[in-house]
Amino acid sequence: MSENKLSATMAIVLVAALAPASGLFAASPAAGSDGPPSPTVALAIGSPPPRFNVSAMRIESRGWNIKPCYEITEGGPHVIGMLATAVPGTVRGENLSAIYFLRPAEDCDEWLAIAWNSAEPWTAVHALKARFGISDLQDQLWEVPSALNGSVQAEKPYHQGFVANDPIGTFVNSFDEGSREVVIHSLKESGYPVADLAFERADSAINRGWLLNAAQFFDGTIGRELRGAALQTAVATQYRPPNLGLGYDPTCVLVAVCADLLVNWCMSCNHEVIYGEWQPEGDACECRTDGPWSAVCGQFTADASGTVQTFIPFPPPLGTLIEFHVGVGVTIGLCVCVWQRTCMAASVRPVTTTHHDCTRSLTLEHGPRMAFATYGWVTAFPAEQCQHAGRPPHIPPASQECGLRTPTPGS
Repeated sequence: MSENKLSATMAIVLVAALAPASGLFAASPAAGSDGPPSPTVALAIGSPPPRFNVSAMRIESRGWNIKPCYEITEGGPHVIGMLATAVPGTVRGENLSAIYFLRPAEDCDEWLAIAWNSAEPWTAVHALKARFGISDLQDQLWEVPSALNGSVQAEKPYHQGFVANDPIGTFVNSFDEGSREVVIHSLKESGYPVADLAFERADSAINRGWLLNAAQFFDGTIGRELRGAALQTAVATQYRPPNLGLGYDPTCVLVAVCADLLVNWCMSCNHEVIYGEWQPEGDACECRTDGPWSAVCGQFTADASGTVQTFIPFPPPLGTLIEFHVGVGVTIGLCVCVWQRTCMAASVRPVTTTHHDCTRSLTLEHGPRMAFATYGWVTAFPAEQCQHAGRPPHIPPASQECGLRTPTPGS
């Protein structure tokens, strides 16, 4: 069945993936919205989105960058762990410079962590890329200076500032929070193999609380391409900086640990910076248009409301849920044929800074030229008819050198 015939008999509604998501990818338009999906960072032409990825987002906190790694699931992006790397210039001697925190299967459980004895954080990136099969196409997103292909080093268990078998670590972590921080700082300045992450304290429940809070924040923001004030609002409502710490109560619910303490202390924050996702800026050129390829194909029977639903994983990581209203019990053959438009453009992203007095400010960071892509789809059946179904009207032809989308009146 051709795309034109389907359009004549069906009301087609494009909606974003239903479950919450936390990148460099944009959600599809919500139901009833106008226009094509927002641009995304390009994938290899025609390839399905990879299962494991590194996000363009990050948190910078007291000399460390926290970068989430995530899995694309049916419910949307799910953070599987976070890589903490020391900001260049802050490492002394044999200080630990890269720690990866593994999210447990159950959020109430302990987070495990591993470290590498290397002053070169790319060692950790190299190891994580190999472990999860994260593509070289995402190298730019790690935001870690690369060292050729990285070196292979054995990873070591890590716990609260030290490799797990370090007897000094066991001793120091028995101190109260204030004393521990003083000793950790002294060891760091002396070049000892230690890490001074802002959220790690003497209380492991607080450490777990911050990690879970950050992971859930990224779950809900990766792939949303939050712009300006939208990112600032998400930070204000979904994320707590370390000084406004979170711990577990006996029922494993996150609670603010400063809620019953002095107000002045509660309103003192660590200086932190949260970076949003890259978006294209200015003219997008050096473009190519590729497609179509069949993203899904089969026989579908409408439900009791007369609706057929199918899901395609484009644009990643949120994908698109497509609904066709065809009549109760009607069975149709349907293939969704995808087109990809890829261009080079300058990049920009929103940056939200939390200051020591807990106020927030919003700025923009201008980045390098990157490859961005936007996607469109048409329908056909069977799959070989995708080649004859025509290009979506908002996807420019390959002969058009510039532009991620075809302009429409008012755009």
